[in-house]
Amino acid sequence: MATQNNNIIPFEATHPGVLIKDECDACDDINQKDLAKELGVKASFLNEIIKGKRPLTADFVIILGKIFEIPADYWMKFQTQFEIDKARIKEKNIEKINNIEV
Repeated sequence: MATQNNNIIPFEATHPGVLIKDECDACDDINQKDLAKELGVKASFLNEIIKGKRPLTADFVIILGKIFEIPADYWMKFQTQFEIDKARIKEKNIEKINNIEV
């Protein structure tokens, strides 16, 4: 018996950098420049993560988890889900193109 795969494919994949930005915006006592300093990275590096241009790494999320009190495994799961969603969106788009071509 074949099972049907009902994976939901989002319209757009959400990078975990969005949550970092939200956390910075919600904290009155920390801005992106200060956060970068606490993380031991350049502000431009952090900005690239926030804009979704760089992935989160295990080393990075361990420190990030301590700062925001959000477990490192949550951040890594968020990054993994982002990558999966990107792949599913790409697959869906390829499928659409293949169905259009005659």
